[in-house]
Amino acid sequence: MSKAIAQTVSGKRFYWLAAILAAFAVLAGAQFTAGTASAESTGSGALSPRSDVQSDVQPQAPNLPSILPPGIYHVASGNGGLNTFDSDPAAGNVALVAQRDRDTNLIGWVHTVCVIHGANSDIDASLDTAGPGGIIASSGSLLGVPGQYNWRIQDVSGTPNVVGAAKLTRSFPIYANAQDIPCVRWYSERPGEQDVTIVDGSGDLAADLADGGGNDVCPDAPGGPNECTPPLGPDHITPAVKEWNVLDRTVITLRGLAPLNATNSPAPSCQTPATCATINNLDGTTLTRSTRFNPGNSRYDFPGEVLLSEHVIGTHTTATAVFFGHVVGANVAWRVSGTCGVAVVGGSAPTGPGGSGSLVSDGGPILFSIDTNNCSQRIGDWTRVDFVTTYPAIIGSFPPGPINEWVRVNWVGPEPAAKQVFLAWAGDRIVLEHDWRLPPGDGGPLAAPTGRVDQPLGTCAIDGVAVPGRNQNLRFFLIKYVKSGGPGTFLPATDLLGVLDPFIDVLSPDEVNILVSTNPKQFDLADPLGGDAGGILNGFTCISRALFESEDEGEVDIEAFQTGFEGIGPQIFDNQTKIAFVIYFMKFEDVKVSLVTAVSKPT
Repeated sequence: MSKAIAQTVSGKRFYWLAAILAAFAVLAGAQFTAGTASAESTGSGALSPRSDVQSDVQPQAPNLPSILPPGIYHVASGNGGLNTFDSDPAAGNVALVAQRDRDTNLIGWVHTVCVIHGANSDIDASLDTAGPGGIIASSGSLLGVPGQYNWRIQDVSGTPNVVGAAKLTRSFPIYANAQDIPCVRWYSERPGEQDVTIVDGSGDLAADLADGGGNDVCPDAPGGPNECTPPLGPDHITPAVKEWNVLDRTVITLRGLAPLNATNSPAPSCQTPATCATINNLDGTTLTRSTRFNPGNSRYDFPGEVLLSEHVIGTHTTATAVFFGHVVGANVAWRVSGTCGVAVVGGSAPTGPGGSGSLVSDGGPILFSIDTNNCSQRIGDWTRVDFVTTYPAIIGSFPPGPINEWVRVNWVGPEPAAKQVFLAWAGDRIVLEHDWRLPPGDGGPLAAPTGRVDQPLGTCAIDGVAVPGRNQNLRFFLIKYVKSGGPGTFLPATDLLGVLDPFIDVLSPDEVNILVSTNPKQFDLADPLGGDAGGILNGFTCISRALFESEDEGEVDIEAFQTGFEGIGPQIFDNQTKIAFVIYFMKFEDVKVSLVTAVSKPT
């Protein structure tokens, strides 16, 4: 009877083989030249630029017109491509933006605006780097020459100022009519808003924002529609608006979560410190993530990455409200510490403990991630990332202090693997199987679009080697099964038509080697025999299986682990891949037949 049971059990255990056998049936660099006149120059020439400040650069935006309408443009900043003009004036491709407000710059970050003169070529002649035109600030300083054209930077809210102002000439090769055009750059040491226009020597408007209005550049031509007959009221002027922020706070969140939330009602508006609450903040916290053991390298790793964001938030008072949001121009230095692991910050290379780097905030979240990178211990490993955020330049005699924050991840090892326990009748044949893929199993997400069940959930955790006499398109590794006590013996797979016999080496009744390929796919519905990709003709695919039988009752202890090939590939010395099995073979103790008494007849 036990033999019959054994054959039935064996058939069930090899369902995977039955299933296989059934299947048989305009990017270009921007250039500029700046004047070299002294910092005291207020008329012709230019103010000498500072070499310790950072400024706006951004890659060319898509689908920009090759011919720009006349008027004043911001040189765009934010969301990538940030560089320092003074250290690398040709770095990055930049775009001219006719957006009225540029509201995300920090104080100390150099901003640039330029003008397309249209038909009024006198503007170019006056505001060229060597031209006679000047820069007029709200204070009345930096006055230009009467009768010529001048940049005007007018304070309208808050307490901004004009520092380090300089005329310069820039070229934007991505636009046909933006070569060697006049520009002005400056920065502010205080927050607030400034209007930027061009005026003539009498203070009358000569150019404003390139928004398609009637006064963008005037006069455009004798008798043209934009004569700009003075005086023009405020309602007829659309200046380019520059807004300057101070650092308000920094926030660390999980990737995709917002750092701020408006708390007032019924119309929430994040416009005051009292109504702009920090949410989802992980600053100064420790996260815990569970790891898994990787038998391929005897290390513990996290399946994926801990995805996070660093948010640099600034604020300033506008003419009508208060701005809170991500800002451009903050210097963000970061450092990694811990016992193991790596961090990737803003697209950096993976950096381990002791490594550091820096970047400039670009007006959006700074994306970073933390990963184990194969930590060696099961208990006590951790990785931490610290951020120090400062202004882009020294602001005044007493600069604000830096903002420091950090987040830490503790890596928690998995529970020790329990022994796999089998109950069987004496005479049964038991398949001892272990899936070496991470994660194990089939029918993963890749199968979802087609509904196929032959897609693995993960990849093979163990690196293999080419084995002479085997498919050279595959790599193999060796798993040894050893019986440490109890009755029984290992068997070849002769009851499986001998297909797997070449991959099973029974060294003794107590020891067997199983040749396993690193191909994670157990079978292929389109190619059941396997061909070059694996499959039944190429043996076990990242799952080792050994056949064991005992005719006697008793407890059997078996261990499986990776071992090296003799004379092929690296040998294995630090091996933590042990998998334990326990089989309890049972037999009938006795059979008793007795008469059942005290049975009442049904009524």
